[in-house]
Amino acid sequence: MKYKRTFEIKYLGPTNFHGARVKITDRHRRNGSIIIPYEYELNNVWEMAEKYLLSIGIKCDVRGATDKVDFLLSDNFETDLR
Repeated sequence: MKYKRTFEIKYLGPTNFHGARVKITDRHRRNGSIIIPYEYELNNVWEMAEKYLLSIGIKCDVRGATDKVDFLLSDNFETDLR
C-alpha cells in the first residue's frame, strides 16, 4: 500500500480583525500549517487549498471530506508549506 501525504483544510470565519481565511494543516509534519486568505472567486475551500499547494509545487491527486473537514492527498513528501 502506498502512503499519501494528507492536508486537512478548514474554513476560518471572519472576526473583528481578520476576514475569512482557509487553514491548511500538513498532517505529516509537526507544526505544519498555513493560513491563506479566502478567495471569493473560487467555489470552495478545497479549490483554494489546491491552488495554493500547486503554487508551491505540491500536486494533489485525491480529495475527500468528512462532515467537519475537507482534505487533499498527495504523493509529494518533499516540499514544505511556506
